Amino acid sequence: MALERDGFVLDRQSPGSHRVYFSPADQRRAVVPWKSPGSTLPYGTLKAILDDLGWSAEDLNRLRLI
Repeated sequence: MALERDGFVLDRQSPGSHRVYFSPADQRRAVVPWKSPGSTLPYGTLKAILDDLGWSAEDLNRLRLI
């Protein structure tokens, strides 16, 4: 997962289907909906997560390819 490749660790799984990741390096948190394998996030949801993290599409691609 790209978050883990960028130094985030799973902090907790909230009630329901969301996971909360934490970055010890800069104290950021990311809340990510957790879906079944093979399913995709809606574009707007992915864009909101990327905006919250301050990531661009290029960052996501870079982290996915490592």
